[in-house]
Amino acid sequence: MGLKVINENVKNQILMHRIIYLVFIIEGFIPLIIGRNSESTYSVAITSVLFICMVLEELMVYNKFF
Repeated sequence: MGLKVINENVKNQILMHRIIYLVFIIEGFIPLIIGRNSESTYSVAITSVLFICMVLEELMVYNKFF
C-alpha cells in the first residue's frame, strides 16, 4: 500500500511539473507575440532551456527513472 501512495505522489509531481513548464513556456512566448525586440532573445533562450528540461523529464518518465 505504501508503494501505491508513493507512485501516486510521483505522478502528481510530474503533472505539476508539466503544468509549470507550460505556464513558463507561455510566459516566454508573450514578448515574442507582443513584439518587444529587446526581450525576444531572452525569451527564446529561456523557452529553449525549459523545452530541453521538459524533454529530459519525459525521457526519464518513459525509462521509468522515477
